[in-house]
Amino acid sequence: MIARLLCLLTLFFSGAALAASGVNGRYVLAGSHYAVDAEFTPGQLTLREIYKTSVYREERPGYYVFVNENNRNIRYAMEVVDAYTLKASKPDSSDPPTYLKREPGPEDAPAEASPEPAPLAVPPKTVLGPPPVNPVAQDEEQRRYAALAEEYQRRSQSEPVNAQAWTACAAVAFERAHRPEEAADRYARKAAEILKMLDAKASPCPEVIPEW
Repeated sequence: MIARLLCLLTLFFSGAALAASGVNGRYVLAGSHYAVDAEFTPGQLTLREIYKTSVYREERPGYYVFVNENNRNIRYAMEVVDAYTLKASKPDSSDPPTYLKREPGPEDAPAEASPEPAPLAVPPKTVLGPPPVNPVAQDEEQRRYAALAEEYQRRSQSEPVNAQAWTACAAVAFERAHRPEEAADRYARKAAEILKMLDAKASPCPEVIPEW
């Protein structure tokens, strides 16, 4: 009985330590394609995006803060919730936090593999096939959104201070060119949440993110 209790306590405290330290990997904002690569090192958390790298300093175990000196010294925080979840917030703002989930990696594989692979729940074609294409977004409309995506991507490179905003706009424009309208609208709303966290007062790209 005592041995079992000690084992449970060991598992509990080792799990808590893992959650506090965080796990390296790619984290995705729930319901969107926005992702960052997170790397935890002693005393800091480095987040890498397509055109930007931000270094967060650890203020307490599992709680990291980044000060954007290019944007009125706004403070951004990342908190380790568990081995799979990061909570993003602005400590000096009343804006609600958002959550990013880690994509499973090799370290998440079970220790013992099944002798025979389990059957797929859905046909392989469904699993591996490309995302559905919106037939309405073909031809002229598709070309217009594709052109906007390229324009926003160029601006993300020529305006490094606003790189995150233009990268988000480019991603939404790409979604509108290739996804059904309803799915693209959901993605646009998620992008708006990210932009508001960057303290944007209005949509930088109303052509693709009209709702604010």
